[in-house]
Amino acid sequence: MTAKKIHDWALKNGMRSAVVGIDVLPAVRDRLDRLRAEGALDAKFVQESLSGFRYLDGCKVERPQAMILLALPRPAHIVTFQFEDGDQELIVPPTYEEYRPTFDWVCAQLRADFGASPSEVDLVSVPLKSLAAWAGLIRYGKNNLGYVPGWGSYIQLIALATGFPAAPKGELPDIESRDLERCRSCRACLNACPTGAITSARFMLHAERCYTLFSESPEPIPDTMPVPSPRCLMGCLKCQEVCPENKGFLKYERTGVVFSRPETEAMLQDPLEKEERIWKDIRDKFAPLGVSEDVRLFARNLRVLKSRMGKGSDPEPEAPSSGSPTHPPDREA
Repeated sequence: MTAKKIHDWALKNGMRSAVVGIDVLPAVRDRLDRLRAEGALDAKFVQESLSGFRYLDGCKVERPQAMILLALPRPAHIVTFQFEDGDQELIVPPTYEEYRPTFDWVCAQLRADFGASPSEVDLVSVPLKSLAAWAGLIRYGKNNLGYVPGWGSYIQLIALATGFPAAPKGELPDIESRDLERCRSCRACLNACPTGAITSARFMLHAERCYTLFSESPEPIPDTMPVPSPRCLMGCLKCQEVCPENKGFLKYERTGVVFSRPETEAMLQDPLEKEERIWKDIRDKFAPLGVSEDVRLFARNLRVLKSRMGKGSDPEPEAPSSGSPTHPPDREA
């Protein structure tokens, strides 16, 4: 298994790849620790979103020497809710649908195609964007999301450790040296961010202000937190929708999942799940989406959207594509 063979395999399977030496992991960890110590990363954000990285802990590879980084294009997905005043389509942003199963599928496919065992290739839990940027696989946008040239930011990143040597040693560059050149003069996402999470004062996103993190947390969404547009069941797509680097690359797929009026009303009016049969039906409909978040979070977010935004009060998202996206696109915050 060489970097060239991995590159060819990735392209054949609709992905892009990069390979880095395992020696870069301490530098990645040190960088995050430094940013936390300097106060560039909010303490609560670090605890809730960045403390779960296991690095090589639990990795089955006996003598890991390199990491395979893969970028896979992903679409956003659309689900339908039947309200009293008519049907409404809401968006599940990229990587929420089948997020973790996608990791498993890619790992299994690579092992099968290369005849590798779990002791030779295995998934690792690492800061994906930092590694992918270091390897040149992505560039950072001003919104701190990862962009793949020609694909935009609707992507999922995957990292696997391997016992096969494949990459030279190197130093981890600063995040600013891996930014999109367009971002140095563009203010589209900064102007569009409804919560002021993106500022001109620094390159790092103010994650503690980002609506996405509030929508993923079981804690109540503050009354003062603006609801972004377009309407998303989880997260926020505003900065990505207005980004010039994403023009023509944002893809949407209809899931075919429709929540009936009684199911929609239960999500809105029955947070304690007293109607057990209806909530079972709701969970059964969420199951095919493969989301790892608790269904109750989606229901909470639906209540917030319904209470704070009048139907038809903000622009419709671009028209969904029929079928798979042209590039079938991290959710590391």
